[in-house]
Amino acid sequence: MRSQIKTDKIEAERARWVAALNDSDVCRLASSFRGGDPCTIFRPRQHGAFNVCFFVEFKSPWQCWVVRFPIPITLSKAVLDEKTEVEVTTMRYVSAKTTIPVPKVHAYAFSDSAPNGLPYIIMDYVDGRSLKDLGFKSGTETWGSLIFAGRQTAAAKHLHRQLADVYIQLRQLEFPRIGALGLPSREVSALTCDLDQIGVYNRPLSIDMALQDLDGLQPDDIFPPRETLSTAIEFADGLLRLAHSKLDKEPDQGMDEVEPASVLYVAHHFERFVRDEWLDRSADRGPFVLSMSIPTCVLCTVFGKAKHRPARA
Repeated sequence: MRSQIKTDKIEAERARWVAALNDSDVCRLASSFRGGDPCTIFRPRQHGAFNVCFFVEFKSPWQCWVVRFPIPITLSKAVLDEKTEVEVTTMRYVSAKTTIPVPKVHAYAFSDSAPNGLPYIIMDYVDGRSLKDLGFKSGTETWGSLIFAGRQTAAAKHLHRQLADVYIQLRQLEFPRIGALGLPSREVSALTCDLDQIGVYNRPLSIDMALQDLDGLQPDDIFPPRETLSTAIEFADGLLRLAHSKLDKEPDQGMDEVEPASVLYVAHHFERFVRDEWLDRSADRGPFVLSMSIPTCVLCTVFGKAKHRPARA
């Protein structure tokens, strides 16, 4: 596991980097895509582990946008550009192929063409309330209780209906390979290209891969950039190799004498379960479908169907 000292250092560097960004520079960038119309920041910037968002408002005609930058403290430059390509093309594709509400992207850039050398995405601002504001709390106990119809609130029922609709529509989008959506070349604009130019051109980039890249664990050796996969078995094997790499190369921070043996035991039996029980080999070559991360973020990984049944004792 990652050292707490290293984690604290990264968080401090991230906070300093976000604080150093200039509101005027962000407004100038946004205005350049509205014919020079002036804009103002209408709410404080917000950031998570990987992105920082600025919220700008134009008065005439009225419009609100989000200007989002990936945070370079937590991702390498190559991954920043890859992430931007995957997100923009996926938003365009899902918006065109489904009725799932996706913000319209007005502009984007990669690091080599951005004014400050940092990729960005400018999209419509969507007002709303967070799940936390609606009474949803993190933790399996709270979410687990929502599966019982008699105990569901109106908000929970509404959320589950929306999630079901999203899953059904995403399931209808099928692809011949495993990876992430993108374009044959970054010279092609994701905003104006023909829809059939968008395809599975990128590796199945994930948060775990980005974190391993940050920690110097070289996930590119397992999932090289711009390489896609043709079978679910290949994908599962790659994920297991990522897990083994993390287990082998990271120091055992905070473990006592017993815990390492327990971790190795669980890892061994989990791999057996995945290979022998979980994968449905009849669906090994697809078709593959878009995945969604519960509850709000559409991901870009295209992966195989799997069978879900209990492991043998």
